[in-house]
Amino acid sequence: MKTLLLLRHAKPEDLAPGLSDSERKLTEAGRTQARALGRWLRQKQLKLELVLCSPAARARETAELVISSAKQSCAVNYVPAIYESGAETLLQIVSQIDNSTSVVLLVGHNPAIAELTALLTNAVKPFSAGTMAEIDFDVSSWTEVGLGNGTLVEIVSPST
Repeated sequence: MKTLLLLRHAKPEDLAPGLSDSERKLTEAGRTQARALGRWLRQKQLKLELVLCSPAARARETAELVISSAKQSCAVNYVPAIYESGAETLLQIVSQIDNSTSVVLLVGHNPAIAELTALLTNAVKPFSAGTMAEIDFDVSSWTEVGLGNGTLVEIVSPST
C-alpha cells in the first residue's frame, strides 16, 4: 500500500513589481491554511516519510508549515522539475520514489496537481490554493502508480 498526498501550495501573495513568481511567499491566510493541513495530518495520524516539494518560496513555506504543524519530521527534497511541470512529469517523479517509502507528500502548483489527481483517480476536483488530495494505491512499488489505479480517500481544503 502506498499513500500519496498531492498538495497545491497555500494562498500566495500577489505578484509584486520586481519579484519573480518563484519568490512569492504565503499570505497570512495561506499560513493559516498550511497550519490547518498539518493539524489534519496529525489528527489522521498519517506519518509522512518523504516530502517532495517545488523550490518556489510559497511551496517551501507551505511544506514547512504543514510538517511543523503536524509535529513531524521527515526528509524534504526540493525538486526543481515540480515547478512549472505538467502532470506527466509529476507522475515520473512519483515513479522514482524509493519503494521502502509508503507515505509521500508532494507540494506543487496548479494545474499539474489537479490534473495528476484526476489522472490517478478518475475524479476531477477543484484545487484552490491549500487543497490536498489523499490518494491510496494498492501497489508495492511506486512504479506501479498509474492512470486510474488510485483511490481518492479524501480532499481537504481548509477554509480561512
